[in-house]
Amino acid sequence: GMNSAKSNLDACLNKFVGFRDTDKRQQTSFVDIPWGSEFEIQQIEYAAEDVQFLHQLWYEQKKLLDKRDMTNLYKLENETIRPCGELELNGIYLNEEKWLKLRDDALEKAKEAKAKLDEHFIDVLPLDIFGEPVINYNSPAQLKEALGSILKKKLDSTAKPYLKTFNHPVIDDLFDFRKARKRVSTYGEKFLRDNLHPVTGRVHADFKQMGTDTGRMSSRNPNMQNIPSVQKYRDPFEVQSDDYKMISADFAGQEMRLLAQLSKDPNFVKAIEEDKDIHSYSASMLFGVPYDDFLMYDEEGN
Repeated sequence: GMNSAKSNLDACLNKFVGFRDTDKRQQTSFVDIPWGSEFEIQQIEYAAEDVQFLHQLWYEQKKLLDKRDMTNLYKLENETIRPCGELELNGIYLNEEKWLKLRDDALEKAKEAKAKLDEHFIDVLPLDIFGEPVINYNSPAQLKEALGSILKKKLDSTAKPYLKTFNHPVIDDLFDFRKARKRVSTYGEKFLRDNLHPVTGRVHADFKQMGTDTGRMSSRNPNMQNIPSVQKYRDPFEVQSDDYKMISADFAGQEMRLLAQLSKDPNFVKAIEEDKDIHSYSASMLFGVPYDDFLMYDEEGN
């Protein structure tokens, strides 16, 4: 994968030019330099050394790109830098009020989940003055002991894969509780505090063009591709004012179109020209069922 191999300057120079081990000590000396002050000679040498072999590196990489017929791909990746930058700089507006209402919902759900979980422990633990079992569910030590007495077994751990091996309603309710708690902590006030820019009122995530092994895009701080898909979590991301429009666009059957382009399969090409639903069409060919029969089904296959 991309992440296993380092791609910093030294690693690239070692790979393509064949030598390099920079003294990184000067790197941090540039931090917090007062504006207009003189650089020391070591800093200037470090800066010069840093760019000394770049043309050579570029030349070697270009040879490889040409050899592998990847020059167009490389140009395309470079062109994607600008929209990615704009995406990060512009950010996406988040309606704070709607988001905080979600937090209240989530807290409510977490409360319900806790009450349901408490019922399992009422008989095995001492109760407080409110009649609730005295336990911190987030403490593995306390949980292990209490769960053990319900499951009548000495437990090795409270991790999900291990607990999944037990078939008991208390386990399901514990997972529900954890999920509800996570929603409160991940998408509550903390999300706003960490990610909402005080000036723009927008979320400015980092987008990585090749953030995954499959070459798909990824994002972090926060991960915008991981917001729960429930509509109410998507709604607060909205237009900032009425004269803005939000456009949702999706490639239809993108992989299938690429397949048609690369394979030049006459059936595929014809189907695209006739604007057929490619997925239904390929299924109809695979199973020998007329294409029109497939169109009676909806997305869920009903």
